[in-house]
Amino acid sequence: MLDDIKFVIPFEKEINFSTIESGKSIILNNIEYFPFYNAKYGFVSYYQSKVENLIIKLTSDKITVTNSWHKFYKGNNYSDYSLKEIYKTYCRLSDLIGFNILDADVKKVSYGLVIETEPKKNYSSWFYYKNSKPAPMMKGAREYGKKFLKTDFNIKGYDKSYEVKSHYGIKLESELFRVEIEVINMKHLNKRKSPLHIYKVKDLLDYEKLQHLMNDLISKYEAIEKDFIYDIENMKKKDIEVLSMLRFEPVRDFLKKNKNKTYKRYKKRITDLQSKIINSVHSLTNKLLIKKATNLLNS
Repeated sequence: MLDDIKFVIPFEKEINFSTIESGKSIILNNIEYFPFYNAKYGFVSYYQSKVENLIIKLTSDKITVTNSWHKFYKGNNYSDYSLKEIYKTYCRLSDLIGFNILDADVKKVSYGLVIETEPKKNYSSWFYYKNSKPAPMMKGAREYGKKFLKTDFNIKGYDKSYEVKSHYGIKLESELFRVEIEVINMKHLNKRKSPLHIYKVKDLLDYEKLQHLMNDLISKYEAIEKDFIYDIENMKKKDIEVLSMLRFEPVRDFLKKNKNKTYKRYKKRITDLQSKIINSVHSLTNKLLIKKATNLLNS
């Protein structure tokens, strides 16, 4: 469920770096932090350490911890990662850093689900998300997924088995498809019409709030416009015309900006048409996402 998290622990009293001997590291709660210097002026900007996959940054007034909780606890992020395991991760992290992180401020969070289904049939048909087109996810010359890049968040869908093999040389037995939401700005979760109230690390341990995050992921997946296999020969002439117009980006953009009522009417016409088409791939994926989220929340 949870993956990359960035959280901050503020200090009650600032550390005075000027009292630390130049070039020397700092040991805090058995973790050694090494100095990083301002390139222009040569003074120490911050101290940093890496513990397993976690990047821990120490400035005069706070500690910032970033990277994947899933990988920290399990060594990968393609296996299942349950609510109980998230809580155990919190306990292990608190012991490691030497601070109780319950009240640490969450600055970024990503959450996702990995299901066993054919990845390419899923992501290759991603068409639009609220009028944004997807960008390809590439490894060299090969596309292995797609992503929608928004201002405050990103949506990703990709071949997890291929990513694991290409990055780590591990061949997985099953075809795995990962759907992921990466929140860049927390106002996306907390300043919306129905806010999720994810402010502190303790919020990420709350069953109901994690359930809201999983619902958010599934609703975003459902909102992605996907290619359908249309029976053109048996479609009405007007439906073919409307479909052609909405599939041609310059016309689609013109209608949306200048003929919004017409655009909405055409959009509804295509939505009604799609509702009559059995899209087995995406229907199955939706069911698998719901099932996986339910299982992980209750285990």
